[in-house]
Amino acid sequence: MPALSPRNAARLAGDVGAASGPFVGPGPFSEADKELFFGRETDVSRVRSLLRTERIIVLHSPSGAGKTSLIQAGLVPRLRQDGVHVFPTVRVGQPLPAPSGANRFAFSAVASLESGFTSEDRKHSGVRTDRELVGIRLSAYFTHRTAMHGRGAGGRLLIFDQFEELFTRSPHDHRARIEFFTDLAKD
Repeated sequence: MPALSPRNAARLAGDVGAASGPFVGPGPFSEADKELFFGRETDVSRVRSLLRTERIIVLHSPSGAGKTSLIQAGLVPRLRQDGVHVFPTVRVGQPLPAPSGANRFAFSAVASLESGFTSEDRKHSGVRTDRELVGIRLSAYFTHRTAMHGRGAGGRLLIFDQFEELFTRSPHDHRARIEFFTDLAKD
């Protein structure tokens, strides 16, 4: 078993002043909690196998079933070990910063991806504010980010969380959804 981080060692030791035990509470496990995440190895292996053979997979279950924990603390660390470039998790339900006529779903995806990068990395990419992300096409964004970070020896993985927001936010904006899916499929 790998060495535990000081944060997780304190949690396991029950040091109440430093942590709250081995359980993360009502929130999901994150990649930083991978040392404490166990018991779902079979599920992680199944999803990992699916990703080797399928370009798109959907992981669906009731709220609170542990999808985010499975992905963030189980799957993502193993995929990184495999050399997969895992992009920051994407949400598509963010509002546009101002009425602009831009695709809200594309903006939300790019903004959530950028929020996973450091401010230094954003500066090197030429992006400093969310306003600068309005109107960027997903295909252009991925071309740019891939040029900066590479594809990864094991490929790239894009994870959408709360994907249903694509249908529940602006439910009548069919044009924006079609444009989003079309552009996403280009890469």
